[in-house]
Amino acid sequence: MNKIKMLHKYYWITGLFTAMAFLLTLASAENMINIKAKEKCTVAGEKILLSDIATISTEDNLLKQKLENLEIGFSPYIGMSRNLTAKEIKIRLKQNNIPLERVNLDFPESVYVTRDFQTLNSKEIEKTVSKYFDKKFASNPDIKLKRIRGAQNLTLPAGKISTNIEIVRKSISGNTYSILFTVFVNGKKSAFLQLSADVEKIEDIVVARKKIFRNQIITEKDVTVIRKISDMRTKNNFSKISDVIGKKATRLIDVNKAITSDMVEEIPLLERGDVVSIRVISNGLMVSALGEVLSKGYQGKKVKVRNIDSGKILKATVMNKKEVRIEL
Repeated sequence: MNKIKMLHKYYWITGLFTAMAFLLTLASAENMINIKAKEKCTVAGEKILLSDIATISTEDNLLKQKLENLEIGFSPYIGMSRNLTAKEIKIRLKQNNIPLERVNLDFPESVYVTRDFQTLNSKEIEKTVSKYFDKKFASNPDIKLKRIRGAQNLTLPAGKISTNIEIVRKSISGNTYSILFTVFVNGKKSAFLQLSADVEKIEDIVVARKKIFRNQIITEKDVTVIRKISDMRTKNNFSKISDVIGKKATRLIDVNKAITSDMVEEIPLLERGDVVSIRVISNGLMVSALGEVLSKGYQGKKVKVRNIDSGKILKATVMNKKEVRIEL
């Protein structure tokens, strides 16, 4: 009888240990960390996370979250790639106090990692700069953007693109702007280009309707006004026919040539030695005297005259061939 009881006790204890071993094995299996790596993957950020290259499963949700955010290393440069091995993953796990005996790592020979990217092409850059200048010259529609030089395709990280345009310098001529074109991705500076923008101005310009010879007095029949692209360096074009009529050409002016102030000169109304009437006006009163012109005098311009009676030299405005005037 005692022998039977002892046998029952033996089987009961053996069964208990077997059950405990099974439960421990089951618990151990539940706490295992399964990491299955991909053969290829593309990452968007500057650093590679474990979740980028592998799927992770474990019963411990906090541990799973920690593993998903585990940094494996830096991402390759845009347009480049790198390979990751199981050894590198194990090192990173160990550095983060993850017991390797609990890790079931399913890893190929290596994981091929590339960097996600996007391209901002040259046409889009030119379009952006063109819109900028349209806005800049909105109040002066006669100035137009002619062309943009230096635009090229840009390879950028994935993300939201924003740009900034800064005029660094304007040429002496005013026809060319040097531009710094900066590109940001997700608010971070990613690339820049130095561009040149050529502009042109369309305006009314007086041109020769026919050939005008040197020393010829210009008449209304000799000139016309056209809308033309002007050289923005030239500040001495004429826009009204009345500004050139009666002037004398100082050189030969070809047909359709824009007439500038250095091509013509005014004809003096007065010559040195001419006698004119000097009229002095002050507070509604006028006094007249005879005067001698001391230099050439032009319509509306100042000229020196000598009062014949007093000998005093005065500056007066030329009114016509017979009169100069001083207003006090």
